[in-house]
Amino acid sequence: MVSDVDSDRVDSAVTALRAAGVETVGLQADVSNEADVAALVTRAVEEVGPLDVMYNLTSAKLVRTARGAADLAEGVVEVIG
Repeated sequence: MVSDVDSDRVDSAVTALRAAGVETVGLQADVSNEADVAALVTRAVEEVGPLDVMYNLTSAKLVRTARGAADLAEGVVEVIG
């Protein structure tokens, strides 16, 4: 699963991975948007089944309190189920 806020970068990465023989799908998403994250997780589960591990690498600069980060993590766990 490839995701980026920029749909052109998603398309480029998917094309390159497929050319290398990697099965993948891409979805444009903004990880600072809760609805986009939920859609991304839903799509990943539809494509590959239940998630055991989710790794998010982002350059978004989000400032959160420790409690805010805990709430965000809890919300992701709820989405993944």
